[in-house]
Amino acid sequence: MPPKLTPRGAGGTAVRSLAMRTRRLATLPALRPRAAADRPILRVAVPFVARRGMADKKWEPPPDYPIDYTSLFDTPPPPPPKSSSPPPPPPPPEPSSPPPPAPPPRSSPPPPPPPPPSSSSPPPPPSDSLSRLEAAAEAEPKPYEPRPIEIFANNFLNAQAIEALEKVAAGEDMHSGQGLLFEMPERPRKDQQLQDRYHPVIDQVTKLLMRDGKLSKAQRHMSMILNILRTSPAPKVSPLRPLLPGSPPPEQLPLNPLLYLTLAIDSVAPLIRIRSLKGAAGGGQALELPEPLAARARRRTAITWILDVVERKRSAGSGRLQFATRFAHEVVAVVEGRSAVWERRGLVHKLGTAARANLNHYAVVKRKK
Repeated sequence: MPPKLTPRGAGGTAVRSLAMRTRRLATLPALRPRAAADRPILRVAVPFVARRGMADKKWEPPPDYPIDYTSLFDTPPPPPPKSSSPPPPPPPPEPSSPPPPAPPPRSSPPPPPPPPPSSSSPPPPPSDSLSRLEAAAEAEPKPYEPRPIEIFANNFLNAQAIEALEKVAAGEDMHSGQGLLFEMPERPRKDQQLQDRYHPVIDQVTKLLMRDGKLSKAQRHMSMILNILRTSPAPKVSPLRPLLPGSPPPEQLPLNPLLYLTLAIDSVAPLIRIRSLKGAAGGGQALELPEPLAARARRRTAITWILDVVERKRSAGSGRLQFATRFAHEVVAVVEGRSAVWERRGLVHKLGTAARANLNHYAVVKRKK
């Protein structure tokens, strides 16, 4: 059985068998417990930290501090040697102080305070810390000094609160003209809604880009399209396919991507659409009639054409932003006159020019009557 060591360490007695565990070990003189009278009083000096990070520096009380802390940090004296003589008798008790006088009745005025001692020399300092505490308690109390009234901090919030209180005192509305960092927004018209936060072109293109009801995805595509138009170089406009009259120079288009997109859509948007009347031409043939379009319908047709071209294009890369990249490049191609959408627009206008004679057809005139 391996030896086991006592809690005293390697210097203790090693226990080698179970029989030795039950045997009372001989106590050495150094390990015998001391009597209560022989034990010295241990005092632990707790260092007071004066500042954070300086644990070596002890706190020293001022000279007029009422409590004597220095006695706590002194090294305790060694215990007195043992002697066979009896201990000295205890000192006689100090005479108790006379009881305080009874308080006078309420009707009589309070007696004046006793005069200070005539001797100019200060009383001797007490030797014990308890005597210092009693002397500090019996000292003359300081006169009461009321705390000064706290004044409002000189900031914007307190000034605004004081202004509101002055308006209430004057009988005015405290909320008039307050709470707005900018100008008052305009009230929506009857044909508008509160949800119309974006430009009508941005809103219309975003709704047409949306698939399966994923509006947030369409909005991310729209923001990427505008970013590409803003960072792309200035387009080179073709004289054969000019933009709308009154448009800014092409060098300024990237500075305003919303104007860039609106100008491309409105320039390629058709002015008319071809409507067919079934059987109106006789013999079961349809009669084609040109019909003008409103601004929103014209933009919808142009956006649909651009989307058809984008979907037939080859992928320009991988990732979720490839659709936005292809759409933005197609918008730039529309402005430069390289897009196939211009041919589709020209074909619709050519059919509308040829179908103008059908407006005087007897079937159309009969319907008008």
